[in-house]
Amino acid sequence: MVTYYGFDRQILAKTETTEGAVIAMDGTNYVDTQADIDLTFEPTINERPLVRPGMTKVPDLHSSTGLTDGAMVGSGTITMTVEWSMKTGTTPVTTAPQFDSLLKACGFEQVTGVKRAAIGAITGGPYFNRESLQVSAADAGYAIGTHFNGDSFLYYEDNGGTSSSDVVDGVVSSGQATTSSGEVDVGLAYCLNTTKGNGDGSSCTIQLYRAGKLVTLKGCRGNVAFEFVSANRVLMTFTMQGVLSSVANGSKTAAIAIGHAVPGTFNDATLSLAEHASTTPFTSALFETLSLDIGNEIALRTDANSAAGFKAAQIVGRNPTMTLNPDAVLGGTTAAGVFDFYEKWVEGTSVRAEWKIGSGLDGQSALFRAPALQIDGVAPGDRDEVEIDEITATLTGGLYGDSVDSRTPTTYYYDDRGYDNELTIVLY
Repeated sequence: MVTYYGFDRQILAKTETTEGAVIAMDGTNYVDTQADIDLTFEPTINERPLVRPGMTKVPDLHSSTGLTDGAMVGSGTITMTVEWSMKTGTTPVTTAPQFDSLLKACGFEQVTGVKRAAIGAITGGPYFNRESLQVSAADAGYAIGTHFNGDSFLYYEDNGGTSSSDVVDGVVSSGQATTSSGEVDVGLAYCLNTTKGNGDGSSCTIQLYRAGKLVTLKGCRGNVAFEFVSANRVLMTFTMQGVLSSVANGSKTAAIAIGHAVPGTFNDATLSLAEHASTTPFTSALFETLSLDIGNEIALRTDANSAAGFKAAQIVGRNPTMTLNPDAVLGGTTAAGVFDFYEKWVEGTSVRAEWKIGSGLDGQSALFRAPALQIDGVAPGDRDEVEIDEITATLTGGLYGDSVDSRTPTTYYYDDRGYDNELTIVLY
């Protein structure tokens, strides 16, 4: 019988200063994980099929030059499940969560100094993600996520701020709104960014300690899948790929800094679906679970200039998909001017979606916003003997899935195929 020490493990992760170069870590880089941690790694070995006078196999060529850091040539993949838990539980959220470096390595960009203001209806069109916002020709900030005329709050990276009754104009779009209250500190946000690429400072080093063995991967990037279940904590499954740096006997890191003792749960989570022009989001559906897979495709780049044989992992494609299961009888209305869920689905209309963890402004909540969601499949299902719809959808670009390409532009990037804001997460 083999004794398996499932409890005797640690995972550390930290964003690298130089892409593909191991960065030193300590207990502050500890990541709370579930028991389902899976790590596979393999050295690079090349076959040598030489013609010889006998039948004995010629030894293959091992590419590594040693077992020390940076001298190994190989690759590794690690899968882990992480709870959505904040480190401090205080608002505004100024301390990054324990999984910060993992989100960045999955293509998310961290935004600091986020604020919000209550607004009236947005007129003239939506505010675009990263768009400059102005009050009386003075910079007020930069929009976080795309905002539509059905939104109650405007989220922005502060650069001057707003006051009650300020009229906020979008520099690029024709969006305009009047604030109905002063700004409130929120703290942090994460935006998907398809411009993330080689050398952008988002790769991370990951170290796994398991029962006396230390395995270190560098230049890691990967994919994350979110799982939301009613009255349960939110889980994220990360699948990270990187360059094999070292495998050695070692000890656990001391003085670890764990995440928040009680992670937020998927309660008070209103799901809003709305057409972009609608001021009445559809929110009356009862649903139990929602999943979102960012769908990153990863390639590990070989590099003959590196003693490790590889440069770093790269995100080379993305196909974000989502599933949800509302009651089949949605209870909505089809009155003129009101969002009709099934009509828009059959039409193939891209809609906006919003859901959240917690009630907000408590340092444990998160607001998820997708500006362009296209329903691509509905099948009948059952939940506690109540008929439900098993719905699949894809996060797309589309007419409103776009974003400006810099904070002070004169034009935005694409208005018909999307840019970098398939998803925005506001921590608040």
